[in-house]
Amino acid sequence: MPQVCQTLIANEPCSQLTYLSGRNGGHLTPTAFNGFRARQAKYGVQEALRSYELEKYTAQKLIEIAKGGAPEFKHLGEEDITDLNHAVDLLENGHIALFMKRGEEESARADWKAARASGMKFKDGDVRWFTKQEMLAVC
Repeated sequence: MPQVCQTLIANEPCSQLTYLSGRNGGHLTPTAFNGFRARQAKYGVQEALRSYELEKYTAQKLIEIAKGGAPEFKHLGEEDITDLNHAVDLLENGHIALFMKRGEEESARADWKAARASGMKFKDGDVRWFTKQEMLAVC
């Protein structure tokens, strides 16, 4: 049986179908470096780096809450918000960005290079660049 790959692009934050299905259609994947040069130009290197750390921290805390591992937030409501595993459809699979317009890949690579040059740390495997042929082979 041939493999089929679909790329779905969400142009709106929430569609009617998303609303009716009860899913939020969002994600908790913090951006790794996208827009780094713009943040650096506007706020400086240290604030730009801190903004990405804050984004990672916030996403991690939300995941911990969903998995029931953040009892320090129990006092915030009547419900036991430390056990949301039953109510949250959580997938942790990373983030894939497809470049659809000319220049997007070059811009992303420039942000990545600037972030690394400014001291942002990436572990092996955090960022992987696929060629068009590699993506087509998966699809």
